[in-house]
Amino acid sequence: MAIVKIHNIKWTLKKALAYIMNPSKTEGQLFVSGYNCDPQTAYFDFELTNTMARTIKGDYSKGGCNIAHHIVQSFAPYDKITPEQAHAIGKEFADRFLQGRYEYVIATHVDKGHIHNHIIFNAVSFYDYKKFRNYKVAAKAREISDRLCVENGLYVPQFKRQKAVKHHEWSQRKNGTSWVAQLEEILNKAVTQAHNFSEFCELVRSMDVEIGNPTPDDGKHIKFKYRDHRFCRGYNLKGPFGDFSRDNIIAAIDENSREKPLVKKSYLEKLEEMSYGQELRQVKKLAQSLRTIRAVGIEQESDFTERVQKCDDKIEILQQDISKLEQKNAEYKKVARILITYHKNLPIKQEADKKLFGKRAFVQLHQTELEAFEYAEREITRLGLSKTIDTDKVIEKIKQQDEEIRQLQLQVKAAAKLAAEIQSAHEVVKELDGRKTDGAIEPHRS
Repeated sequence: MAIVKIHNIKWTLKKALAYIMNPSKTEGQLFVSGYNCDPQTAYFDFELTNTMARTIKGDYSKGGCNIAHHIVQSFAPYDKITPEQAHAIGKEFADRFLQGRYEYVIATHVDKGHIHNHIIFNAVSFYDYKKFRNYKVAAKAREISDRLCVENGLYVPQFKRQKAVKHHEWSQRKNGTSWVAQLEEILNKAVTQAHNFSEFCELVRSMDVEIGNPTPDDGKHIKFKYRDHRFCRGYNLKGPFGDFSRDNIIAAIDENSREKPLVKKSYLEKLEEMSYGQELRQVKKLAQSLRTIRAVGIEQESDFTERVQKCDDKIEILQQDISKLEQKNAEYKKVARILITYHKNLPIKQEADKKLFGKRAFVQLHQTELEAFEYAEREITRLGLSKTIDTDKVIEKIKQQDEEIRQLQLQVKAAAKLAAEIQSAHEVVKELDGRKTDGAIEPHRS
């Protein structure tokens, strides 16, 4: 069994990396690995990617100041997992979770009673320079980790995950003193009595409840405030029909206001309605199949397989072209991020060299920038690059190739969609011929 937790890193990336790579915790860094970066220089590799992203995409500071994310994956002692196994599972977990788009460092700690992995990954992707969206990722991380545990023969408890209720709120609900429960009761009562949303708002306000963002123009999420308590967003409040989001409230009122039939429908009438619905869906499916057959010029049954194969061949060629372009662009990006970092911090380096008085204070103040400059300068020397390369032209080439990759990816999606439509049309034809969809196709007999 593995427990996965994730939190953000805003300022202390260097300290966090040093902690997880502590030799006394990782068998002398035997269980330390990096993806698309050297663990020993990961801090600078992360910074180079961030600098490149700001150059191409703009400043991310308005969207949050996370510079990295830290995942802890802990294994239960009774699983008797070895450090080698834990490290391999952790790397596979990081590869699946991050999909090969973010640099990361993984370190397996073996100094405690239980083996656990620390994974620190860049908040910005080196692939497309988009920032990692950490909204509701904990469930996805747990799912991937649990799947890996099953694949490796580790125990995974089976239980239904529900949203946790704080103990204080649980205790108040139990004692009948929860103002949240009272608010939910008021809202539910108003929903059952109102004939429209405006009437619902009037009823709610008459029962000492203040409404925030009643319309989409006022704000995205409707919220409610009961007496002197704080505001609660509707999606955090629960009722018989689900949460009290604006759409759910309107749908519930419409359902309650709908005139109910005086006479119950017979089973025969219900079946007839269901049959009509199924027939309508079949007609739509048949119409789509006919459009597909005409569009791709299918005249006989063997044409279906041939057209699908053509789509598959096209997809394979496109994916090869994408792979070549991505490899080529990766080299351009590697060069560009080093040169950008070098030229960005060069003035600070020159100013530090000129200082006669207060040099120590200046160097201490700009330590991060100077270290990044020195790292970029070493990389330029190691790779044999010229410092006079026009970075603007390199950036323009990167953007051009990114757009070419995007267009090729759109073609892959279109070909895959067409293949699926042809296969669906083939199934319809076989069904019309009265043959099994999962068996061999027999020659038609007159």
